[in-house]
Amino acid sequence: MTLVFCYLGSLSAASAQQTVTVPIQEINVGADGYAHPIRFSKVDGNTFITRKVGQYLAKYDLTTSQMLGECCQTDIMFHSIGTSFDGKFAAAGPRQDATLYRVTVANYEPLSFYSHLVGHTHRVYATTFLPDNKRLISGSFHGDQTILWDFRTGQQIWNLPGQWENQVVSHDGVLYAQSNRNDIEVRRILDGSLVWRFHHQNDAGWGAGVAMAFSPDDKRLISGGTTGGWIKVWDLQTGQQLDQWQEGGEIHELFVLGDGRHLVTCNYGDQANNYANSGARLWDTTTKTVVKFFDSGRNWSCDVSPDETHLLTNTVGIVRYWRLFDQPYDSTPPSSPQAVTYSNQGSDVVISWQPASDQQSGIKFYRIYRGSSGAETYYTQVGAITSWVDTAAAGNGYSYKVTAVNGSGHESPLTSQDPMPTLTPTQSIPTPTPTPSPACRADVNGNRTVEIGDISGILFYWGASCAANMSACIADVNGNSTVEIGDIAGTLFYWGQSCP
Repeated sequence: MTLVFCYLGSLSAASAQQTVTVPIQEINVGADGYAHPIRFSKVDGNTFITRKVGQYLAKYDLTTSQMLGECCQTDIMFHSIGTSFDGKFAAAGPRQDATLYRVTVANYEPLSFYSHLVGHTHRVYATTFLPDNKRLISGSFHGDQTILWDFRTGQQIWNLPGQWENQVVSHDGVLYAQSNRNDIEVRRILDGSLVWRFHHQNDAGWGAGVAMAFSPDDKRLISGGTTGGWIKVWDLQTGQQLDQWQEGGEIHELFVLGDGRHLVTCNYGDQANNYANSGARLWDTTTKTVVKFFDSGRNWSCDVSPDETHLLTNTVGIVRYWRLFDQPYDSTPPSSPQAVTYSNQGSDVVISWQPASDQQSGIKFYRIYRGSSGAETYYTQVGAITSWVDTAAAGNGYSYKVTAVNGSGHESPLTSQDPMPTLTPTQSIPTPTPTPSPACRADVNGNRTVEIGDISGILFYWGASCAANMSACIADVNGNSTVEIGDIAGTLFYWGQSCP
């Protein structure tokens, strides 16, 4: 995959032959003059969820244009919707209410109420699932809060102050970005610590938060504003602005496709100029030209399908389904993940693998197959992470294999090698002979856990365990054999022989 968000100079958006397209279909979910957030299912792309008039969450089938179900009616409207990577959950935030400040979580299939996450002090503007399908981040503007949840238990992991309206999570689940009408913060998901703060624009009036998306390799952040519709590119390694160009209007959402070249923007239009520049656009960022223009009207919300071939827009209650590409821009599957291992962590099973690769459209998802050895079947889908915990699965004798899915929706073959056998809870891991290396040398306070404050970037070791019955290097989320932000805080690690 070629990353094209490089510095191209301070150019204006180049003129291009725009193709005004006609939608494949339209679905009327009821216009009431307010926001209608919309999201695809991340699993198949054939269904979507949106707010329906009457303050319902509603799910629709794009193959039949029929509503498949509705649930979770409130006396206020939902301002945001997020869908989980496994396609099993949706989360919605109410825009305003005098007494109800909570995130509503729904089962996606069938659409039904699951739980309320109670803790916000005012309207919830953003709800975003993390790639592990276990955590959810939500933000409220006037309530001055960002909360990271274990949404299955309803417990808050951390709660930070701040006025934010938009959120986006990096593909590897390590960082998140949040924005208000003018500024952007990039923070670590592990503990909410600040990485960068960017100033995008000066907007003294009404407007949505700055739209944002991470580049496929998570090294860049792309933002789109509501004042003049400026698109800006930020380097997450140096904190510098790399580039900018102007679309005009008010950009409410944007998406970077897996090839790192194409960008989709959804524009509400310039309210002071009869909503000029409204609609959706497919950009080629190498030339800063609009490849396709989708005449969808004032877009409050939109979404790109999992295989990046289609686009949904929602213009005050009219959902339009568009074709981004006539066929996927990548016709080949990615490589298979390698070095798949799994082992027990208490009553859970931790599955880890080395990342797959795809030069054309990147890696978007991983799919985990579970069952008896040689007969594994599809179990769940996660984001572009390389470790996942199967809760309460220890002792069941499961075997696991993993596939990768690229940006065009093509799935790799199953991992060919047999993973290491799963240990039962009563079995211990053999202990190699320790080397003279310092015990737990990254463990600053000596409590034998990986946590903030330990030395980032220092090699850690396994062999003679700090505690019994734990797998080697279990805290090392990305498999690079260093203790760093993003590894699992509070998880035991080891010393002795160096990790491979």
